[in-house]
Amino acid sequence: MNAPAEPISIGDVSFGELMSLERHGADTFIGLAPRYPWGRLFGGQVVAQALQAAQQTVADDYAVHSLHAYFIRGGTHREPVRYEVDRIRNGRSFTTRRVVARQSSGAILNLSASFQVAEEEADVQSMQAPADVPPPETLSEVGWGGLLSRRAVVQEFAHAISWVKLDGIPSGVPSLDAASLAFASDAVPTGAVRASHPIQVPRDEIHRTFIGASLDHVVYFHRPAHAHQWLLADVRCHGLVGGRGVSVGDLFTSDGVHVVTVVQEVLLRKRRPEVSDGDALSVSGGDALSVSDGDALSVSGGDALSVSGGDALSVSGGDALSVSGGDALSVSDGDALAGGKDV
Repeated sequence: MNAPAEPISIGDVSFGELMSLERHGADTFIGLAPRYPWGRLFGGQVVAQALQAAQQTVADDYAVHSLHAYFIRGGTHREPVRYEVDRIRNGRSFTTRRVVARQSSGAILNLSASFQVAEEEADVQSMQAPADVPPPETLSEVGWGGLLSRRAVVQEFAHAISWVKLDGIPSGVPSLDAASLAFASDAVPTGAVRASHPIQVPRDEIHRTFIGASLDHVVYFHRPAHAHQWLLADVRCHGLVGGRGVSVGDLFTSDGVHVVTVVQEVLLRKRRPEVSDGDALSVSGGDALSVSDGDALSVSGGDALSVSGGDALSVSGGDALSVSGGDALSVSDGDALAGGKDV
């Protein structure tokens, strides 16, 4: 048996190749899944490929004006992504499509997109680009390489401004222009959410401190543009609660044309401690440790968790506390452990 092919790196694929979906029947498409530096697929790629799949089923005189997407599971680079398009409605002015992106684990994205024929109506721009922003050529690169370049301008409480652009976009293909904006739009919302958190850490410690992911993603396409030119993103976090932050951002061309509004809900959860080895965690005092959610605390190793004090450990949620190893959990004093079937 031949060994599986080495996954392609995002640094070795162009945007045009990434958007070249293989058609399997009328409404099913297969897309590349390159390897990213952090492991999981970039959400913006999955959104862009799903939009590209939808666009393949829509007449050329319709252009996307909005999309709404939910990220369901993290995608893997170990297999391609399958995009299944549902032709919800074909109207005279508007056309609607739903796309489900799947891998062997199940659905990883659910996207709805609406398309409109061009109409000669009023064109009013009320949002203005930030003033006195330094050009991207004078700023340091903070992107992850490959297709995407990003230059940070402002990072302050609940507010982030940055330049972003993509490389390798073929010119003169309107569907790729829209897909490139969708791809780039997922690179800008999380900074404002992180900047609003009371715990601030250096950039290289973010992933060790927090679990982060995009939960949903909305893009409104106002005017034609493409992301192979520098776009200025002005993003503000509108609130952070329950580990979820909502950011709203606007993307402008370098000459100030407002092309996209993006709204995203971001998961930003402080990492829970992982405990292993003997005597690793000792807890005392009333109500000292509260654990909830499935598999929230995993403890292994002899005598790994020692708890004392009235009502010291409260556990709720399916399979919330997993303990292995000889004499791994030691509990003393009245009513020290509450939680029924959780242990």
